[in-house]
Amino acid sequence: MTLGFDTASDWGCLGLCEDEVTLAEFGWQVGRNHAEQFVPALAETISRLGRTPAEIDLIAVGCGPGSYTGIRIGLAMGEALSIALDRPLTGVPTLAALAQNAAGYPGPVCAALAARRGEVYAAVYKGGMELIPTAIFTPENLRVVLADLDRERPLLLGSGAERLRAGSGDALHTWVPGEINLPRGAAVARLGAAAPGRPARPIYLRPTEAEARAGKCGRPA
Repeated sequence: MTLGFDTASDWGCLGLCEDEVTLAEFGWQVGRNHAEQFVPALAETISRLGRTPAEIDLIAVGCGPGSYTGIRIGLAMGEALSIALDRPLTGVPTLAALAQNAAGYPGPVCAALAARRGEVYAAVYKGGMELIPTAIFTPENLRVVLADLDRERPLLLGSGAERLRAGSGDALHTWVPGEINLPRGAAVARLGAAAPGRPARPIYLRPTEAEARAGKCGRPA
């Protein structure tokens, strides 16, 4: 049984899978207060299945990009569970897991999360393969990138999709509604089980505020 979870965005999620079958999922939207929700959500989800934490064989955690605080919380919880249960921990890119919501779509899938300053974190996948690696884009720049995908009609999903949709029309893109835009713990679990040796390291695409301030002030030699 694999536990997968992600707290890199405002929407937290966890899921339990076994032999690629989703056993249970739980999601919550509480901004950045994921630490307060995760443990009760995990306990309730496992209890409803009639299982125990000791039956977890692998722990998979979303590594971002996203909120620095959310990513750190997720990695800290993953490490704590790994130590407490004596189980391996593996990392999963948040955007790769989000793109799994569109599994089976024949064209490119652009998974995008809203970032600060009106930008988006995004990556493009097709058939489970990464076409464009995770990076930070302005909506305008990402529209140009997507327009160059050999005239294929990309599907956009995630919290950053609305920023791309504004002012672009529907001529070049396909949009998905509602909950399909939300991260899913089961997707994190399945990707983690498929690549259990991936290090659980944070994916940061810009310096933290503290690093930025240190850079402005100058670093000690």
